[in-house]
This record gives sequence, C-alpha cells and structure tokens, in this order.
Amino acid sequence: MLRTIVASAALSIAIGWPVAGHAMDSIKTRSQTYRGQITSVSPTEVKIDTKPLEQAVKVNEIVSLRYDEEPEGLGKARNLAKSGQYEEALKVLEGIDRASATRKEVGQDIDYLIAYCTTQQALTGGATINAAGNLMLAFIKNNSDSYHFLEANELVGDLYIMAGAFDRAADFYIAAAKAPWPEAGVRINIKRGRALLAQKKTTEAVTLFQAVIDSPGSGAEAQNAKNAAMLGKATAAAIDGKTEVGINLVEEILAKAPKTDTDLYGQAYLTLGNCHRAAGKPKEALLDYLHVDLLYAQNPQTHAETLAALSKVWQELSRPDRARDAATRLSRMYPNSRWAKQ
Repeated sequence: MLRTIVASAALSIAIGWPVAGHAMDSIKTRSQTYRGQITSVSPTEVKIDTKPLEQAVKVNEIVSLRYDEEPEGLGKARNLAKSGQYEEALKVLEGIDRASATRKEVGQDIDYLIAYCTTQQALTGGATINAAGNLMLAFIKNNSDSYHFLEANELVGDLYIMAGAFDRAADFYIAAAKAPWPEAGVRINIKRGRALLAQKKTTEAVTLFQAVIDSPGSGAEAQNAKNAAMLGKATAAAIDGKTEVGINLVEEILAKAPKTDTDLYGQAYLTLGNCHRAAGKPKEALLDYLHVDLLYAQNPQTHAETLAALSKVWQELSRPDRARDAATRLSRMYPNSRWAKQ
C-alpha cells in the first residue's frame, strides 16, 4: 500500500499533477486554471511552468493570480479590492508583514493593490487625487516589468482626467493603448475622445469615436463600447452647435440599449441633458439630469458631472435654492472631482 502511494506521488510530480498538500502558484483565466511555478512576468503575459509544458497567459485573460507561500492576508485583500471594498482591503494590506514577501512579484502585488485601492477611492471621491497619483506613478516608475503596468498607466490617465490635466492624461493613455489586445485600444480611444471633448477638440475626438464604432466585434462588450462612442459623437455634435443631431443619436441609443445597463443609461441621459441645454432648452435638460440623479447615480463620475450641470440649470430656471442644494451635494459627495472645483 505504501509503495502504491509513493509511486502515485512520484507520477504526479513527473507529469505536473499537484500533490496533496503541495502549494503552487496559480493563474485563473475565464476558461481554466493553471497551477505550477510562475517563471516570468511582463506587462503583456505571465509564463507558468505546469510541467511538462510552460504556458504563456495573456494579461487580459487573467482573472486572478496567486503566488506560492504569499503573505497571509494578500488573497483576502485581492478579493476585497475586486468586490469594491477598497477601505477594507487597505486595512488588510496595512497588516501584512512586508518582510514575508520574499518574492519580487509578491512585493509588486502588494504595492499595486495599495495604489489601486487608493486610486479607486480617489475616482469615487474618497481619497485625494495627489495621494493616489503619487502611489501609482511610483509603481509605474519602479515596476515596468509588472503585469499590472498597463492598467496602472490607464488609471493614472483616469486620475489626470479627474484633475482636468487632459494633456498629461493622454500620455498615459497612449502608453496603456500599446497593449496587444484590441479591446484595450477601443477602451482607451473612448477615454482619449472624452478628454478631447473636454478641450472642445471635437474633430479629433470624433475621429477616435468613429474608430471605435468601426472596430470589429458584435458581442455585448463591443456593443457597449460602440454605444459609448456614439454618445461621444452626440456630445461633439452639441458642442459644434448641431444639437438636433446629438439629440437624435442619444435617443437612438436609449431606444435600443438594454434597461439593465444602468451605467450606459446614466451617461446617455447626461449627454441628452447636455444636448438640450446647448439647444437652449433648460426644462428638457433638467428632466434629463434628474433621470441620472434619481435613477442612474451609480457611476460617481457621471453623477458628479450631473450634479454640476443640475446646479447650473436650476440657476438658469431661477431656482437658486435647488442650485445650492445640487452644488452642496456635489461638494459633499465628490469633493475631489474636477466638477466640484469649477
């Protein structure tokens, strides 16, 4: 019996099957889980030796990654961050003994999670942009070989957008768009286009939005991106004085978009309000903005911009009391937003 167990364990080791009680690195993708030893990490792929084969896993396919003998609490912090519990994740990370992070990649994961959670807090109004930006910029500077590197660049771009530093944001978005998978370029084109709209550079913005609309793909994720690009074109039309074109584009999206996509509906009604306001129709704009405030306020960036717009349109409608209320809520809920500082 003992001989059989020993032989079975030896066979498992020989062909790469995990032996009970033997810890391993692991990479989980959308379709499978790899277990073995991670041999190299780069911004675009992570290689793991599963014996007898070495697998190269693209970063955009990674759902989760865990290291053998990583410090206690790191896995819990990852799960908390993934579920949006950033403050709780940071508390767990603060309690990790950094001396126990003997592998370089584990130290990178800890540093990135701290920067990531702080950045997400800043983007939702719970931390300062400077605090988050300093952490994420330091990570980028010191960890150019990390599989978090491209996402870190994109998040710094998001922070610069929030701060109103659009040219600086573009530099980091361009770096993030160097990812070899097409969805990264699509996502970054939308963000760059919105940054250009904020600078009233409509021609350049429409070029980026049209590239998204013309991109291949017909699944739900691809359609979401195309809808976002259409909303960008609607905003550009309103800025250029073609308000009816913009209104028609938004109404077309609202007629087709699934009711469950609250993020899209929030952005759509905000865009429709901006189009109506540009057309000199403040009452219609008010109703659009109230849709966002009362029904689709889940996205902090969209809601912050909506509250700023509500404050202005209430003022235009001679309701200074309501204007003050919207401005007060904006300052209280999103104190670090650029909309609260205009």
